Amino acid sequence: MKKYSESTVIKKNIPTLKIFLMFLFLFFASNTYASTNFSTHFNSIDFIVVIIFSAGIALLLWALNMAIAAVKTKEAPKDTTQLLKFSEKVKSKIDEYKEIKTVLFYCSLLFVFIYVCYALVKGTSLESHTVEWFNLLVRWAHIVFGIAWIGASFYFNFLENSLNRTTELKDGIAGNLWAVHGGGFYYLEKYKVAPSEIPKDLHWFKYESYFTWLSGFVLLVIVYYFDAKVYLIDPSVLDISQGDRKSVV
Repeated sequence: MKKYSESTVIKKNIPTLKIFLMFLFLFFASNTYASTNFSTHFNSIDFIVVIIFSAGIALLLWALNMAIAAVKTKEAPKDTTQLLKFSEKVKSKIDEYKEIKTVLFYCSLLFVFIYVCYALVKGTSLESHTVEWFNLLVRWAHIVFGIAWIGASFYFNFLENSLNRTTELKDGIAGNLWAVHGGGFYYLEKYKVAPSEIPKDLHWFKYESYFTWLSGFVLLVIVYYFDAKVYLIDPSVLDISQGDRKSVV
């Protein structure tokens, strides 16, 4: 009983720990605590931008928590035959909200990390090295996510073209396929519409495309917006500040 209560306390304190670690990172990233041998241009405006962004994300996470609480307090049907289906639907909705929270939190944390790192080295001798490392890491992540997305698309195109659609089909089944890979045999079925009950452990092929788009957008920011004076505006035509260049684009 003691072991269970300790794990419960740890789980309840995980969100607080995440927020504490994020602000601890910002604390050490500020120019007040930077090394005396390193001149940084991280200023109060950068800090305010990060705080406003973090507050917006915290507001979204709070809204998701409120949505989870609303789903949990939803009144269950009085009909006992519908109770199990209702419980599964509620659990599925809560899991969906928690999944959104997790993705939103870690993507936001990654954004804050990249922004603060760039703000620290902006205008210093380390700027080009830092941007090139970000470019390399995000570019390879974009390639890997893209391969996963395209690979999944090719696989399902293969399935569509290889399904048995004529012989020994069950009711509600559009086609089936026997396959072998790596010494294991697989049997796949495609429904005409959907099963009568959605399975609990349903794998949804969506994160490949999501993260391909997100990594591509981050790569766009790193390549063009981090060094807008090189790629976006010709000073001989219109000499404006780098911040104005970004806002115009």
